[in-house]
Amino acid sequence: MKTNKYDLVIFIGRFQPFHNSHKKVIEYASNYTDNMLVLIGSSLSPRTFNNPFTFEERQYFISESSKDININLNFEPIKDYPYNDNKWLQKINESITQTIKKLNLKNPKIAIIGHKKDNSSYYLDLFPNYDEIKVPFFSKISTTNIIKLYFENKMNIIKNVPDPVKFGLESFFETNYYNDLVKEYEYNISYKKQWKNSPYPPTFVTTDVIFICSGHVLMGERKTNPGKGLLAIPGGFLNQNEYLIDGAIRELKEETKIDLPKPMLKNLIKKTHVFDKPDRSSRGRVITHAYFMEYNSKEFPKVKAADDLVKIHWIPLNQLKIMSEDIFEDHLHIIDYFVNILN
Repeated sequence: MKTNKYDLVIFIGRFQPFHNSHKKVIEYASNYTDNMLVLIGSSLSPRTFNNPFTFEERQYFISESSKDININLNFEPIKDYPYNDNKWLQKINESITQTIKKLNLKNPKIAIIGHKKDNSSYYLDLFPNYDEIKVPFFSKISTTNIIKLYFENKMNIIKNVPDPVKFGLESFFETNYYNDLVKEYEYNISYKKQWKNSPYPPTFVTTDVIFICSGHVLMGERKTNPGKGLLAIPGGFLNQNEYLIDGAIRELKEETKIDLPKPMLKNLIKKTHVFDKPDRSSRGRVITHAYFMEYNSKEFPKVKAADDLVKIHWIPLNQLKIMSEDIFEDHLHIIDYFVNILN
């Protein structure tokens, strides 16, 4: 029974892909409102096997799948800000304000809808100014399982998605994007098999370097998976016999052949920070220690790409915020932590 209790209901998710339980949430919300704002997370990020579809593709899936529901759907892309909840909330609130203006709502009553299934649903508690619509438990559909079947070429047994999504998955199945993501998925499975018999899941320690010169950051184009073709800051795994700072400088020298002596590189370090988001890497638990170096020179130091890189690039800092779909894992956000380039 429709109550129109709210002028606008907010639904946040990644929808990778949109499935039948997501649709049930929209159907449930339609009992409370005529208007829904769907905020599609992890937008404007590179395609990965965990995040294969663009904002536009997911918007299409949701729109086509929800045509039989009596509700006005509005969509906004939301970028990830893994180390800055305040910035993420700011972007959410900006999207809500834009939608309120677009719909010409006066003093609207707003609710957020969702199901607290696990720790990933913590965001529902970040909106104390809105009511919360708690949805019933519809069914336990695993997005992870859908993705697993999809990239193991088992399209024929994928269930629990609306027909428009199924058709979209079938079409994507024929693209080069799909073939590239299958290779990344297979690499990830093979990589994790190395630790299958370990008594505890391994935690890896890496170092990364943010090297700035004349308003540019030094980045390498990856030649192999994970992240083939994406831009990354220099870095890698710490050796058993070295200090963190030595590991960072070693990786910088190995990957870029930078023509500066090690003592000078140590003196260029301005800041350091640990980045430990549990799911920051698809390879497993990877904690990185990032070193921010600033080289005050009008000329770039000489560099040359290592064998595992396609090319070395000096990327203007003011261009990075429009390159989010080309940058590996959380490296854009690591750079942003030190130089504040994202708005």
